[in-house]
Amino acid sequence: MKTFAYPYGNATDDTIKVIKDAGFDYAYILAPAAVTTDDYEYLMNRVMVDDDTFEHQVKHWKGFRQ
Repeated sequence: MKTFAYPYGNATDDTIKVIKDAGFDYAYILAPAAVTTDDYEYLMNRVMVDDDTFEHQVKHWKGFRQ
């Protein structure tokens, strides 16, 4: 499986096409949301997580279990 993380977490339709044409299976953006089965494989969410983000965002996501 080949994956790609967009620089600075940003993607456009043009960059998505380039990534697909290069043979990547998944690509990741930065978004303050959990990854779900509904995510488009070339716009998969990822979140920079520090202690503050974990306490104030991640712990409140639906389905989070500690």
